Amino acid sequence: IITFRYTSIGLPDLSAEEYLEKENILAPALSVLMQMEGMNKVIRKLKALERLIRTPIDEARKFLLTSIVEKYSNLTPEEQADFNSLAVQQEAIEMKEYVTDYEKRGFKIGISQGIEQGIEKGIEKGIAEGLLQGAVRAKRETLLRQLNLKFTHVPETIITRINRIEEPSDLDVLLDRVLIASTLAEMQI
Repeated sequence: IITFRYTSIGLPDLSAEEYLEKENILAPALSVLMQMEGMNKVIRKLKALERLIRTPIDEARKFLLTSIVEKYSNLTPEEQADFNSLAVQQEAIEMKEYVTDYEKRGFKIGISQGIEQGIEKGIEKGIAEGLLQGAVRAKRETLLRQLNLKFTHVPETIITRINRIEEPSDLDVLLDRVLIASTLAEMQI
């Protein structure tokens, strides 16, 4: 039988204050899961984020670690308000710029997605309008052809009036009427 022995670390048993000072880049992120020892959650979150922001690691890792702090800080709305005001009071400019940078990236992504959706809707609307215009044109042409066949000569004034009709339903009425009208005057164009 092979026996394995693993060293386990109970994060809740460790001191957050001590780990906030360690060089390991995971320490500040994990400190939100540790004992507070006189430090409240707001201060712990602020210190953890400030430490992570100053750590010389790439942006993706920084984002991942700060996300851990955000997720596991479990601040109440009141504590979050305290955190926001404390961050401003202590002039945590680097942290503010860091968060703002990610907010800007999210905003840009949102704008990009909005533009894409707008383009898609615009294309759909354009296609629908194009189909409508095509249907109106086809109905006008059919009506004019039927009028020329039935009444031999259609005056230019009537052709102009027909070409101004935009509603397909109005053209449908005239297309039906051409079947029963005996004279051009009965068309009521």
